[in-house]
Amino acid sequence: MVRKDIIYKYTELKYVGKVLKYGLHCSQCDQLNDPFEFVDIMNKEDYLICSMTRSFKAKLMWSIYGDSHKGCIVKIETPDEYLKENYVLRRVTYSSRFQNRDNLTPEAIVENLYIKDKKWSRELEVRTVFHKKSDKYKMFTVIDNDNQIYFKAKITQIVFGCESEHVAKEYEDALIAIKDYNDSKKYKKDRIIVQKMKISKNKFQIEYDKEFDYESVLKSLSNTNS
Repeated sequence: MVRKDIIYKYTELKYVGKVLKYGLHCSQCDQLNDPFEFVDIMNKEDYLICSMTRSFKAKLMWSIYGDSHKGCIVKIETPDEYLKENYVLRRVTYSSRFQNRDNLTPEAIVENLYIKDKKWSRELEVRTVFHKKSDKYKMFTVIDNDNQIYFKAKITQIVFGCESEHVAKEYEDALIAIKDYNDSKKYKKDRIIVQKMKISKNKFQIEYDKEFDYESVLKSLSNTNS
């Protein structure tokens, strides 16, 4: 039996509320930071991508995608269908060459969007890719007349960056959103685990802050603001 990956999404704190309500935000393919991914694709707005990763302690990724360590990572429950052929959530394949891009069908374009330049391989990316007219659309939440689309995912853990408290309003709002979410769950197994990273005292690395308790922090913030 193949062990399933553990999957994370880096994001900014201001999006935590929407993550808990709707899922993980998807972007049009031409909104990605690598133009090689969407070159020669017509109707780019029809192809939606949600990028995730199998890496959660990489300092560079925290800097680039985690709002310079002021954001957070969201851990999702890995679906049972993950790693099965043609499932919408799968690992990115890295290559040094373009795939065939001539006379492509929407289905072929979707498959090509699971392939990236091998120079990105350190990111260990996992992503969803789909065409708006796909029957897989039921796996996504559509908000505001199709302008905002989210991949439906069960959130199991949120880890705040080591600098997250320095965006005070977003930090407190995110903590409140998580507490409200957890308070709404009857069973402990359905509640989100909340942790925070800190800078190691001895090494150029980040590690879990074992003294962090989000409810105590939230209570302290509330007392300070009252």
